[in-house]
Amino acid sequence: MHEALARADVGGDQVGHVVFGNVIATEPKNLYLARVAALNAGVSEATPGFTANRLCGSGLQAIISAAQTILLVYADIAIGGPIQ
Repeated sequence: MHEALARADVGGDQVGHVVFGNVIATEPKNLYLARVAALNAGVSEATPGFTANRLCGSGLQAIISAAQTILLVYADIAIGGPIQ
């Protein structure tokens, strides 16, 4: 995610929402992968986010949820995608 922010010329403090899809958490800390990835990429601690688990559709659900956040004007910039 850090590289995506750099390529888009977006600062972590500009991100309003983060959603990532992940199917199976291999460790307890992985239950919050979206949050961990966001913080590691420099996104603000105040930015909300969540990890979606929809089996094969987790990544797509994350992208849809991020897009809905923007469409509903809850955030100007949202990040969504699969964790692999």
